[in-house]
Amino acid sequence: MYAKQIKPEDQLNYFQEYKVVKVPVKGSERALEGTMTFSAFLPSDPSVAKMLTRRITKDQFDDFGNYAKVKIKDFEQSYKREVQEQFSGEDAEYSSIMDHVHNYNLYPVINTGQYLIMAYSTFTYTGGAHGMNADKYYNYSKKKKKWLQLEDVFDLSQKAAIEKVLDQELRRQYSIPPGIKLSEAKDSDFIADKIAVTDNFTLSKFNITFHYHPYELTPYAMGSFELSVPYENFKGLFKKGFHY
Repeated sequence: MYAKQIKPEDQLNYFQEYKVVKVPVKGSERALEGTMTFSAFLPSDPSVAKMLTRRITKDQFDDFGNYAKVKIKDFEQSYKREVQEQFSGEDAEYSSIMDHVHNYNLYPVINTGQYLIMAYSTFTYTGGAHGMNADKYYNYSKKKKKWLQLEDVFDLSQKAAIEKVLDQELRRQYSIPPGIKLSEAKDSDFIADKIAVTDNFTLSKFNITFHYHPYELTPYAMGSFELSVPYENFKGLFKKGFHY
């Protein structure tokens, strides 16, 4: 029996880069700390990793490692400057809110013969009651050799029909009658009146799942929100040539 050949697009390489910036504060016994961490599983195929990095950085970088180094360098300079500008001896007791944290994690959600789906999870705390987190998803078609965007999956000229499907499925799952704003339904967990299609999605064997950040549909306390919808519900709404 021969071992299954592992293709380059199935392999991932681990990368990590981090920096702890300590800034002394006059009148305080402890230095403030700002932390930035990048942790990533990157496709070993250079072209696939390059395309993903360009998607994440909005075409500003080709190399994720270089992107992380530049972000960390900028953070180190801006964090020191911000602490020094905002705090002096008389307000040192409040300085702990300046212990900033920035975490960036890139990892695989699905890695099959058809798709590599990556999640880019970020968490930022820059003072206040709580930090903010967000998860952005990227879908790579190994057959088409490209990172898919929403327009590669759906016929966006039918956006209203797509959103009607989302609305119907959300109401079915959460027992919300038609004609009532989501935020006004009895015991509603929603802060939005309606659901809109998002380009933050993941593909699986039977469903397409749409992902929403805190405050887009639901309050912060509920975290991120996701809605999974069977492919068959979107019959006639997919872009020509898309097969699930």
